[in-house]
Amino acid sequence: MAIASDSLPKLNRDEAIALLSIHAFTSDHPDDPRLERSLVGSLRPFTQLYPESFHELMACIKCLGPDLGSDRISRDLVAQIWSIWHSLFVYIQDHAGELRGGIVSDQDVKTVDIWVGCMSSAVMMYLDGGSTDSAFEWYNECFDT
Repeated sequence: MAIASDSLPKLNRDEAIALLSIHAFTSDHPDDPRLERSLVGSLRPFTQLYPESFHELMACIKCLGPDLGSDRISRDLVAQIWSIWHSLFVYIQDHAGELRGGIVSDQDVKTVDIWVGCMSSAVMMYLDGGSTDSAFEWYNECFDT
């Protein structure tokens, strides 16, 4: 069985920060075509879910784990992660479908719920000084092949 987190793209810190800004929809490059398929960009307005975008986000979190576990964490880093988490969380909490406009399946909502759990778990474990193995335990349970 392959460990899912071992299959994530290997990023350097600068790549991870730039990609995180794409997925948070806060990039300094508003014409970047990747924004449409970003995690936040694909929700407003909803187009479809892009699993590869979620896995890119998890690669960013994995790369930035040492930053998250340090005594001094960049406010911008926390703001980017929180923006993504909040956008996904609000999306799945929209039980009445007001944000989703009835065009999103129940399966999409379940998928985003899993993504929020994996992301939350990884960030929480890193903030608590945990290892990559502990930070990605939930992710690996959900995505091991």
